[in-house]
Amino acid sequence: MLGGFFRMVSGMQVVTMRDVGMMPGLFMAPAGVVFGRFFVMAGRMFMVLRRFCMMFCALLTHRAFEG
Repeated sequence: MLGGFFRMVSGMQVVTMRDVGMMPGLFMAPAGVVFGRFFVMAGRMFMVLRRFCMMFCALLTHRAFEG
C-alpha cells in the first residue's frame, strides 16, 4: 500500500541549501506588480477625492450666491 508513496519519495529531487537562495528572486516580480498597482490605485483615489472636493465647494458657493 505504501510502496507507491515510497517510490514517489525516493524519486523526488533533493533541494540543496544553495538552491533555496533563488526563491527571494522569484518573489521580486510579483512584489513589483503589487506595489505598482497600489500606486495606480492610490493615484486614482486621490483624483476622485479631489474632484469630489471641487464639486462640494462648487455646491457651497452656488448656494451662497442664491440668497
